Amino acid sequence: MPLTTANKWRSRDDASSIYSRPPETPKSTLPLDKSLQRLKTWRDRPDINSLDHQIALARGSTMALEMTRTRLQCSKVRHRLSLPETKQEKMCQLNQQEVENEFYRTCHDVFPELSVAILGIIDASQEFIIQCHYDSDLKLAGNIQIRQLPHGLRDALERSRTRKALAEREWKRKCNIRPSWGLSTSWI
Repeated sequence: MPLTTANKWRSRDDASSIYSRPPETPKSTLPLDKSLQRLKTWRDRPDINSLDHQIALARGSTMALEMTRTRLQCSKVRHRLSLPETKQEKMCQLNQQEVENEFYRTCHDVFPELSVAILGIIDASQEFIIQCHYDSDLKLAGNIQIRQLPHGLRDALERSRTRKALAEREWKRKCNIRPSWGLSTSWI
C-alpha cells in the first residue's frame, strides 16, 4: 500500500499515536510557560561585577568568578590531590578563614561603638533643642557643650576608621596579601 493511501485511511486514533505522525511534526505544539523558560536558563552564568574583582585581587573567590569557562576547564584537568595534600590545603584555608573572620569581627564590633556615640550626640542635641524651646533666653551659640558635639562625632568616626584600618592591615599581613593602593575594604 502506498504512503498516500495510508494517510487517507488514517483514523483519529491513529493520529494520536506517536508512530503515525510524520517525523517533521513537532512533538508538542503547546507554548512553553514561564516556569519552563526559567528552568531552561538555570545554566546561565552569574554576572561578574566590581566587587568580584576586588575579592579576586585579595586572593578570594566568588561563585561568579568560579563559574567562568576557563576556571571550569582548569578544574576539570587539574590533578586530584592526595589525602595528606588535601588535608594540608584545607588547614591552610581554615587558618585563612579564621584570620578573615577576625577582621570581620573587628569591623562588626566597631559599628555598635559608633552607633552609641552617634545616638549620644543625637540625644544631647535634642535635649538642647527642648531647652531652647522652653527657655527663650538660652543662647545656644555660646554653649560649650554644643560646640563639643561635632568634635565628639568626628572623634568617634576617626576611632572607627583607625580600628578598621588596623584590622585590615593585620588581616593582609597574616594572609600575605600585598597592600594595593586601589583596593580597599570600603565596601564592607
